[in-house]
Amino acid sequence: MPGQPDLGQAAALWHREDGLLRAVGVEEGFVISGGISKNVGVVRRVEQKLGTTSHICFEPQVVGALGAALFAREFLERKASKGP
Repeated sequence: MPGQPDLGQAAALWHREDGLLRAVGVEEGFVISGGISKNVGVVRRVEQKLGTTSHICFEPQVVGALGAALFAREFLERKASKGP
């Protein structure tokens, strides 16, 4: 049903991400960014499984793009400072 969380998809994504989250660790008040944060079912499932709440910024898809752009800029600056 449109507008309703897809709990099957949320469970499948959680299964995949669980190992990654455990590897890096999660702190109280963590942030979910990117398009997945717009999936209410996934967000609820992650919060439920971790026993904590998450924060989602105003435009979560922009956060990933901005981070990638900053990473690329720093990479190119380091490369340029090393010379040819």
